[in-house]
Amino acid sequence: MAALRGKGHQCVPQEAEAVRCALEIGESAFEVTLRVPGGRLSSVFASVRTPGPVDGSPAAMAYLSWLAELPFAGDRAVVAEVHRWVLVGVTAQKGRTGRISGYRYTLDSGRRAGHVTLSIDPFTT
Repeated sequence: MAALRGKGHQCVPQEAEAVRCALEIGESAFEVTLRVPGGRLSSVFASVRTPGPVDGSPAAMAYLSWLAELPFAGDRAVVAEVHRWVLVGVTAQKGRTGRISGYRYTLDSGRRAGHVTLSIDPFTT
Protein backbone atom coordinates (compact mmCIF):
# COMPACT_ATOMS: atom_id res chain seq x y z
CA MET A 1 0.00 0.00 0.00
CA ALA A 2 2.88 2.35 0.72
CA ALA A 3 4.03 2.13 -2.91
CA LEU A 4 0.54 3.11 -4.12
CA ARG A 5 0.16 5.94 -1.62
CA GLY A 6 3.62 7.14 -2.61
CA LYS A 7 2.35 7.51 -6.18
CA GLY A 8 -0.66 9.58 -5.07
CA HIS A 9 -3.38 6.95 -4.65
CA GLN A 10 -6.13 7.48 -2.10
CA CYS A 11 -6.60 4.18 -0.23
CA VAL A 12 -9.64 3.15 1.83
CA PRO A 13 -10.43 -0.12 3.63
CA GLN A 14 -13.15 -2.28 2.08
CA GLU A 15 -15.03 -5.34 3.27
CA ALA A 16 -13.42 -8.80 3.51
CA GLU A 17 -9.95 -7.58 4.48
CA ALA A 18 -9.41 -5.60 1.31
CA VAL A 19 -8.12 -2.13 0.53
CA ARG A 20 -9.15 -0.09 -2.52
CA CYS A 21 -6.71 2.48 -3.87
CA ALA A 22 -7.66 4.94 -6.61
CA LEU A 23 -5.91 7.61 -8.63
CA GLU A 24 -7.31 9.87 -11.34
CA ILE A 25 -5.10 11.82 -13.72
CA GLY A 26 -6.96 13.89 -16.28
CA GLU A 27 -9.39 11.56 -18.05
CA SER A 28 -7.55 8.41 -16.94
CA ALA A 29 -8.51 6.38 -13.86
CA PHE A 30 -6.37 3.81 -12.05
CA GLU A 31 -7.91 1.57 -9.39
CA VAL A 32 -6.30 -1.23 -7.39
CA THR A 33 -7.91 -3.59 -4.89
CA LEU A 34 -5.56 -5.42 -2.55
CA ARG A 35 -6.69 -8.47 -0.57
CA VAL A 36 -4.87 -8.45 2.76
CA PRO A 37 -6.16 -11.24 5.02
CA GLY A 38 -4.38 -11.11 8.36
CA GLY A 39 -2.40 -8.11 7.14
CA ARG A 40 -0.60 -10.12 4.43
CA LEU A 41 -1.02 -9.32 0.76
CA SER A 42 -2.70 -12.23 -1.02
CA SER A 43 -3.90 -10.79 -4.34
CA VAL A 44 -4.05 -7.67 -6.48
CA PHE A 45 -6.77 -6.60 -8.92
CA ALA A 46 -6.25 -3.48 -11.03
CA SER A 47 -8.40 -1.59 -13.50
CA VAL A 48 -7.10 1.09 -15.85
CA ARG A 49 -9.41 3.31 -17.90
CA THR A 50 -8.23 5.79 -20.50
CA PRO A 51 -10.16 7.94 -23.00
CA GLY A 52 -8.47 6.13 -25.90
CA PRO A 53 -6.76 2.76 -26.41
CA VAL A 54 -4.62 1.85 -23.41
CA ASP A 55 -1.69 0.83 -25.60
CA GLY A 56 -1.72 4.38 -26.98
CA SER A 57 -1.29 5.84 -23.50
CA PRO A 58 2.33 5.85 -22.30
CA ALA A 59 1.14 6.65 -18.75
CA ALA A 60 -1.29 3.72 -18.66
CA MET A 61 1.31 1.32 -20.06
CA ALA A 62 3.93 2.50 -17.56
CA TYR A 63 1.42 2.14 -14.71
CA LEU A 64 0.41 -1.41 -15.65
CA SER A 65 4.05 -2.47 -15.96
CA TRP A 66 4.99 -0.79 -12.66
CA LEU A 67 2.13 -2.46 -10.81
CA ALA A 68 2.81 -5.89 -12.33
CA GLU A 69 6.51 -5.61 -11.48
CA LEU A 70 6.03 -4.67 -7.79
CA PRO A 71 6.39 -8.24 -6.42
CA PHE A 72 9.80 -8.50 -8.12
CA ALA A 73 11.28 -5.02 -7.73
CA GLY A 74 14.68 -6.44 -6.76
CA ASP A 75 14.96 -8.97 -9.61
CA ARG A 76 15.81 -7.31 -12.91
CA ALA A 77 15.37 -10.46 -15.02
CA VAL A 78 11.85 -11.13 -13.71
CA VAL A 79 10.95 -7.43 -13.99
CA ALA A 80 11.94 -7.54 -17.68
CA GLU A 81 9.86 -10.69 -18.20
CA VAL A 82 6.80 -9.14 -16.53
CA HIS A 83 7.21 -5.93 -18.55
CA ARG A 84 7.28 -7.88 -21.85
CA TRP A 85 4.30 -9.98 -20.76
CA VAL A 86 2.19 -6.89 -19.99
CA LEU A 87 3.22 -5.16 -23.23
CA VAL A 88 2.28 -8.17 -25.37
CA GLY A 89 -1.03 -8.62 -23.56
CA VAL A 90 -2.17 -5.03 -23.87
CA THR A 91 -1.13 -4.59 -27.50
CA ALA A 92 -2.81 -7.89 -28.47
CA GLN A 93 -6.10 -6.47 -27.10
CA LYS A 94 -7.38 -9.77 -25.73
CA GLY A 95 -7.29 -11.81 -22.56
CA ARG A 96 -4.10 -13.45 -21.40
CA THR A 97 -3.08 -15.61 -18.44
CA GLY A 98 0.46 -16.55 -17.49
CA ARG A 99 2.58 -17.88 -14.67
CA ILE A 100 5.61 -15.82 -13.67
CA SER A 101 7.84 -16.72 -10.71
CA GLY A 102 5.10 -18.25 -8.58
CA TYR A 103 2.32 -15.81 -9.48
CA ARG A 104 -0.63 -16.17 -11.85
CA TYR A 105 -1.12 -13.04 -13.94
CA THR A 106 -4.39 -12.45 -15.77
CA LEU A 107 -4.77 -9.52 -18.14
CA ASP A 108 -7.92 -8.59 -20.05
CA SER A 109 -7.61 -5.83 -22.61
CA GLY A 110 -10.05 -7.00 -25.23
CA ARG A 111 -13.59 -6.31 -24.08
CA ARG A 112 -13.67 -2.53 -24.22
CA ALA A 113 -11.31 -0.04 -25.79
CA GLY A 114 -9.65 2.11 -23.17
CA HIS A 115 -10.11 -0.42 -20.34
CA VAL A 116 -7.66 -3.04 -19.07
CA THR A 117 -7.84 -5.24 -15.99
CA LEU A 118 -4.92 -7.04 -14.37
CA SER A 119 -4.98 -9.56 -11.54
CA ILE A 120 -2.03 -11.03 -9.70
CA ASP A 121 -2.49 -14.05 -7.45
CA PRO A 122 -0.10 -16.54 -5.89
CA PHE A 123 0.00 -19.62 -8.11
CA THR A 124 -1.39 -22.69 -6.40
CA THR A 125 -1.42 -26.16 -7.87
